[in-house]
Parts: sequence; C-alpha cells; structure tokens
Amino acid sequence: MPEIKEYQSQVEAQGPVGGTSPNLNQVTAVGRGLSRLGESVEQGADIMNRADTQAEVSNISAGAAQATSDWTTTLKQRLANESLDVDQFKQEFSDYIGKMGENLETAGGKNYFNKVKNRLEARMTTSAVLGQAAIKGRQMVDNWQSTLDHGSIATMADPSQFDTTYNNTVDGINALISANPQLAGHEEKLRREAGETLTVAAVKGWADINPDTARKMLEGGAYDQFLNSERKEFLSDYIDKKERHNDVEDERADRAQEKARKATAEDWKAKNFTRLENGALSVREVEGAVNTGILDTKEGEEQIRQIKMIAKENIKGNDSFQQGVIEKIQSGEYNDPEDIRKLVGPGKLSVSTSGKLIKWMNEDPTIKEQVTGEKNLLAEAKKSLKADVPGAEGLMAQRYNQFWQDLQTAKRTRKDAGLPIKDLTTPGNPAYMGNLLNTSQYRPSMQDQMAEIIKHQTNTAIENKDPLAKKPGETAAEWNKRKNGR
Repeated sequence: MPEIKEYQSQVEAQGPVGGTSPNLNQVTAVGRGLSRLGESVEQGADIMNRADTQAEVSNISAGAAQATSDWTTTLKQRLANESLDVDQFKQEFSDYIGKMGENLETAGGKNYFNKVKNRLEARMTTSAVLGQAAIKGRQMVDNWQSTLDHGSIATMADPSQFDTTYNNTVDGINALISANPQLAGHEEKLRREAGETLTVAAVKGWADINPDTARKMLEGGAYDQFLNSERKEFLSDYIDKKERHNDVEDERADRAQEKARKATAEDWKAKNFTRLENGALSVREVEGAVNTGILDTKEGEEQIRQIKMIAKENIKGNDSFQQGVIEKIQSGEYNDPEDIRKLVGPGKLSVSTSGKLIKWMNEDPTIKEQVTGEKNLLAEAKKSLKADVPGAEGLMAQRYNQFWQDLQTAKRTRKDAGLPIKDLTTPGNPAYMGNLLNTSQYRPSMQDQMAEIIKHQTNTAIENKDPLAKKPGETAAEWNKRKNGR
C-alpha cells in the first residue's frame, strides 16, 4: 500500500477559543452531519413537490367529474331537441376541458391532466356520435312507420287501391335502402311488413263496405301471399264482428223507423178522431194514409172497420162495459188513449163514449197524475233496461215486459187492498216500483247478457249450418216432431 505523505499546512491553524484543536475523527463527524443535512433538505423539497402534484391531481379529478356531469347534460339536451352538431360539440368540449390545464405547474399534474383530457374527449365524442346515430335511427323508424300508417289509412278508406298503395310503398322501401346502406339485407322483411299491414287495412276496409265481399276476398286467396294463418283467422273474426254489428245497427234503425212511424200514425189518428166520430173520415183517406206509410195495414183496417160501423149506425154503448172501463182507467190499468180506442165496437164503447172517456183521462187531475206517473215510470224502465252489449236486446225486452206485467199485478193487488195505486208510480214513495229496476230481479248482469248473446249466436249458427240440427235444450221428441214436420 503506498505511503501517503502528511500534508503540512503553511498557515498556522487557529483552534477554538478555550479548547484544544480538533482531531481527525471530529472533522469526519462534522462532514457526515453536513451530508445528512443536505439529504434532508433534498427530501423535504421532494415531499413538497409531491404534495403540489397531489393537489393538482385532486383538482383535475374534481373538475373532470364536474365537466362530465355538465357536458353529459348538455349532450342530452341537444339530442332531445335534435340540435346536435358532433364536430361543434367536440370543439366546444375540447376548449372547455383545455382551460383546466392552463395553470398547472407540476409535471405530475400536467401528465395526469393530459391522460384525463384524452380520455374525456374520447368518451364524450363517442357518446355524441352514438347519440346522433340513434336520432337518425329513430327518424328513419318514424318515417317508415309514418309511411305505413298513411298507406294503411288510405287503403282502409279505399281498399280497391291496395295494389297501387303497395307498389308505391315498395318503391319507398327501395329508396330507403339506397339512402341507408346499413339497411341492406332487410328489403324482404320490410316488404313483408308492408304487405301484411296494408292487407289487414284492405280487408277491414272491405268489411266496412260489405262484409260478404271482404270474406270472399279473404277466403278466395286474394291476399294469401301477405297473410299467415293467424292473421287470416284474426281478419275472419273481424268480419264476423262487423256482420253482427251491422245486423244490430239495421235492427236498431228498423226500430227507430217504426217508432217514428207509430208516432206519426198516432198523430194522424188523433187529428182525425173527431172526423171519424162524426162520420166525416172516408175509407179513401185511410187507404191513402196506408199507401204513404203513415198507417200500417192493421191500423188502416181498424180505421176502416170503425168507419163502416159508424156508417151502419151499429155502434151502441154497453153501460156495464163502460163502467168496467172507467174502473180500469181509475186503477191505472188503462193509461193510454189507444187502450180506449181499441174498445170501440158493438156491445162495448161507442165512438162518442170513447172520446168522452179519453177527454176525461186527459183532463181529470187525479187520472192525469196517475197516467202521467205510469208513463214516466215505464219510460224510466225502458231507459234503464237497455242492453249493455249489442245482441242482448231480446233479453232486456223480456225483462221490460216482466216489469210491466208485475206493475199491473201490483196495481190490482193494491186496488183490492184499498191502497193508493199512484204510490207505485210516485218517486220517493216506499212502494215506488222504479226502485226495483236496477236490481237483479229485472236487470241481468253483464255475464247473463253475454250468455244470452252466446246462446243466440250458437242457435243461429246451428240453424244456418243445418236447420234440422238438434237445438240446445230441445228434447228428442221435439226434435223429431220438428224434423218430420218439415
């Protein structure tokens, strides 16, 4: 090992005041202390730098979360009102997020910000692109649905235009595919959808015009290429319902027409009653009223019968019969002028007597109140006992007739008991029969009405299919008798 020569200082060393000169070990210790002090200062600076970085990272994270929330809301709003421009949105968001990094000082903060910025820009751009694509997709679906809806409405209004409307729709499909390449391969599906939709509309349109025509076209195979068995069954049921609806409407119209005719007939008879009584009404006038539809055949025959009776002066009253009529008027059993007119005849009432009785009915306060009360009650019964569903009218008519019969029975019972009959027709009175109208005694449940409809339809179907087929509830003897009778 080479020998190290001792260094000789040229300047006299000065020791510490009041002490001895330091030795080598003391100098080495001082050097080490200074070294550690330098390391501590460096570590302290590094710690401070990391704290600044963490503060910036924290601020960046908070700002990124707020930016995500705010700009997601903005994106949704623009998508909702269809004002989104993807490029403009990207630029606005990039400008906004870029301002977050303007005042960063630490390298760690800047590095973290760049990562966050790139990630957020990519995420928001993707959301904007997908959102705009969704809008275009919805618009395309809406446009297609609108095309089908308008075509369906037009076809149902005029089913004879089915071919033209279908061909126009197919042309629209071809244009749609050309403008939207992503739909390539869906042509056949769209054509099937259009064909089925327009076919359903066409059959319904024919059913509205004439159910028989609709059934012939459906069962004749005119639309087989567009319909599966399930849709054909659906449309067949639709035609059945339309036929039943038309039958009900026809019946309702007939009833309304007959009601109006009867009102006209009653008005005619009332206006000509005095002339009939005086012998001034002629057979020719009555025949004219029948020919013009004012009177039906039976009403005309009755008027002519009375004219002939008056002409023969063969109309004499019967006092005992007349007294019975008066009692029935007082009891309320006769409450309509027509009830009295029907009693004109030999041994019954003269025309003159019937006129006096009708006048009494219309003018006597007690009789008038009673007659009015019963008319109001029966009008309420007709209104209350209406069918809830088409087809149950027969059942409701039976219940109305039963109510009328029960009312007559109740009147006779109260008369025999010496009780006021008008209580039965006076609202608010405990004996008021109108209180029973909405009870099960007279008003059948919806279930009972539906059962009546099904029963009627079943009987009708059986009769249409085979008039000689055994009917539900028919005994073997009754069935054989009916068959042999035919």
